[in-house]
Amino acid sequence: MDKIYFIRGDGGTIDLTDCVNYGVRPGINGRWMPKFEYTSEKTYTYPGEVVRVKNTTPREFELPLIVKVGTNGFRNNVRRLENAFSYDLGPGMLKVVTSDNKIRVIPVYYSQGMDFEESTDTGRVDFFYMFVITFIAHSPPYWYNPIEKEVWGNAQTTGEMGVSNLNTPLMLYNEGDVPAWPVWSLCGAFTEVEIQNVTTGLYFDYLDSVTASQRVYIDMRAGHMEVMKNHVLPVFQNITLDS
Repeated sequence: MDKIYFIRGDGGTIDLTDCVNYGVRPGINGRWMPKFEYTSEKTYTYPGEVVRVKNTTPREFELPLIVKVGTNGFRNNVRRLENAFSYDLGPGMLKVVTSDNKIRVIPVYYSQGMDFEESTDTGRVDFFYMFVITFIAHSPPYWYNPIEKEVWGNAQTTGEMGVSNLNTPLMLYNEGDVPAWPVWSLCGAFTEVEIQNVTTGLYFDYLDSVTASQRVYIDMRAGHMEVMKNHVLPVFQNITLDS
């Protein structure tokens, strides 16, 4: 089966499938496609309703766990999970390594499940207990590859796009299943760079005098949305208003 890990909000990893201290039982629920949500309104003479807003909702995962005595003792293993699931540490992360060695992660918060019933139906005191943990993935509600994919334009001396190629469009393709929000690294020297989504026609245009020793980073990821020169100087204002 897949290997499943929980990565704490402050770092550190717990192997939930080590078969010594923890195990994941059959019955995982919610880890495939998330739910979609639509907002619509009635329009006079229009059959049905007009969809105005489409959204991917936060998704919930149900993970059937078994906690054992293992090498640390049952109570210590439970306490280790309680500490790791605390929202004070920030969002944790579920990590899955598939049988063909693909790695996928998703940021999550613990929701419920550690208030489990102590009975002969769920385990045996000081030996093991079985219960179902619920995690919520708010944003992004998608699994993704934690290993960033770096793409450079027409390699020159350092793998960057050279002056002779600047007027030749560089086409990049999203190999995933949902929209991607990349980090663009613009290497000087230049005075203008335009990046366009040729599928939608949307674009942004950056105007600035950037020297050969400088770099501009445009971070499009949710929760970031920054334009920085050399990682220190905010230059969002250099994105043109018609972008």
